[in-house]
Amino acid sequence: MTHPAHLTLRPRLRSETAEVHARLDSTMSRLDMADAADYGSFLEIHLSALQSIMPRLVESGYEFSHLPALIERDLEILGRPSSPASMASFGPLPGDPLGYAYVLAGSQMGAKILNRRRLLTSNEKVVRADAFLRDTIASGIWNMVKIRLEGFSAAGPQQDDIIDGALACFRCYGAAAKTGLLIND
Repeated sequence: MTHPAHLTLRPRLRSETAEVHARLDSTMSRLDMADAADYGSFLEIHLSALQSIMPRLVESGYEFSHLPALIERDLEILGRPSSPASMASFGPLPGDPLGYAYVLAGSQMGAKILNRRRLLTSNEKVVRADAFLRDTIASGIWNMVKIRLEGFSAAGPQQDDIIDGALACFRCYGAAAKTGLLIND
C-alpha cells in the first residue's frame, strides 16, 4: 500500500486499525457498564489482555504498570477478586510497543464515556469501583504517544511494525473479550 508523503503515521494507524477497532467496540458494547456483572466482565477482559500486553510495554518504557492494580481494586469492590491462574495469555505478541501504547492510551482516553455509562446505576459497588476508569496517568501517556506518532512519516518498515503492534493489541483485547464473554463468532 502506498501512502502520501505528507501523511504522518497517526492517520494511517487510525485508518489501518479501524476495522479491528470497530469489531472490538462492537463486542465490548454488549456489556452494560451500569450492571455489576457486565462491568466486572469488562474489567476482567482488560486485566486478561494486559497480562499479555504489559511485558511489551514495560520493556519499551511505556508506563502502564499501574493499571492491573487499579482493575484488581475495582474487581475486589465488586466482589470478584481476580485470579491470575484464570486469566488467559495471548502472547508473545508481535509488533512495535508504540502500537500497543497507541491502543491502550487511546482506550483510556475513551474511558470518560464509559465512566458516564457506569454511573447510570444505583448499585453502590459499581459506583465505588471507579479506579480504572478514572485513571489520569494515561492522558499524559496519550499526549506522548501522539507526539511520537507525529514524528513518523506514514511509510516505512518501523511504521509497519508500529501498525502491526496496534493490530496485535486490538486482537489481544478481542481474544480476551471473546474468552471473557464466551463468544464464538
